[in-house]
Amino acid sequence: MWYSSNSGRIELQLTLKQAQSASHSGQCDADVLALSKVPSVARQLAKIDPEVLRSELREDGTWDFLSERAK
Repeated sequence: MWYSSNSGRIELQLTLKQAQSASHSGQCDADVLALSKVPSVARQLAKIDPEVLRSELREDGTWDFLSERAK
């Protein structure tokens, strides 16, 4: 399976099981963190330009949410 951001600038290849592990009702933070440490996923994440990621997160309001949460 492929995940593609709204703009298409970020794409990740995940198995269905991986995608489901980090997308469910309730808190997913620990599951997303665990998935981010899977070598095949970690390599893909490492290739994402930080500015592209910030831009993507700003577009859907997640950047503001994360900034507030970090305080």
